Amino acid sequence: MSCEKRDGINKMFEAMLYMCISFGGPPECVEATDLYGPHTTVPKCQLRLKEMTESVIEVMPPRTIKHIRGACVDLSKQGLIFT
Repeated sequence: MSCEKRDGINKMFEAMLYMCISFGGPPECVEATDLYGPHTTVPKCQLRLKEMTESVIEVMPPRTIKHIRGACVDLSKQGLIFT
């Protein structure tokens, strides 16, 4: 597995979704972590975020998702790369 390398450090990225969902009451916010990662590059992680977002939108009833945002977490630093 070939990883991005910056400053001599191999990078791995984990896709995470943050979403708030409401079924009529106050929104509840949850975090969803990718079960297929980590990913070796930011573009691969961003592609997985797109797939995850589309899956959530597909299975949730209309108008229940109040907020959804994805991030790639740099596992070497625990830093977020928002997409």
